[in-house]
Parts: sequence; C-alpha cells; structure tokens
Amino acid sequence: MIGESRIVSACKETGKIFNERIDIFNKSKDSLCKYTVSILIAVCHESLNAFKISYLQIKNFIYYVSKLYKNNHFHSFYHAFNVFHSLWLIIEKSQLKNILYNDEKFAILIAAICHDVGHTGNNNEIEKLLNSNIY
Repeated sequence: MIGESRIVSACKETGKIFNERIDIFNKSKDSLCKYTVSILIAVCHESLNAFKISYLQIKNFIYYVSKLYKNNHFHSFYHAFNVFHSLWLIIEKSQLKNILYNDEKFAILIAAICHDVGHTGNNNEIEKLLNSNIY
C-alpha cells in the first residue's frame, strides 16, 4: 500500500513540476524515473492501492521499463517520458481530471510510459527491407 506520507511527498514533488517546462535532455534518466513515480503516486494512488501495488513495485517497474528502451534518436525513454508528462498535464489541466476514473488515468499514464518499449528506431519500410522479426 502507498502510505499517506508517500502520497503527500509525491504531491509536493508533482506540484514543483506541474508548471515547469521540463527540458528532458538536460535531465538524467534517473530523474525522469523519479518524476514518473511521483506523478503516478500523486495521481493514481487510489488505483495503486486497489491493485495492491506498493511503492517499491511501481518504482522498480518504472526503472525496469526505462531499461527496456533502446538508445535511439527518437523512440527512447526520453520520448516516452515526454509523452507521459504531456498526457499527465492534459489530464490535470482539462476536464479529463473530473471525467476519467482513477483506473483510466492509471492505464493511460502506464500506456504512455510504455508505448515505445523495444522500438528499434526504424520505420516499417526499413524493418521490411531488413526482414526483421517485428515486421
């Protein structure tokens, strides 16, 4: 379970980055992972607790996901965090905050951070020409 003090701490952290334009390329992957965990706890603590996902489990999951991203020019963890952060801001600054259920917010944010895991950085035509396994 995510404890009250962890939720308060995460809310304070997300408050710091709510209006901040994050230059992701000047942040370490570790910093982006920490931001991701803080946002997930602040926004999705009810879902995390309902699914019995602990702080350590969500933290380890996010760090594991970050390692699954290949180091390519676009489809990297930096891009994934940018998509995640953008969706979080869209949800928080629009009526979606009041329309979406907590589980839906959680699903959207997890999908955002995971959406390009393992992407080679190539488009479909290149993968086809290479006879790759993913095409």
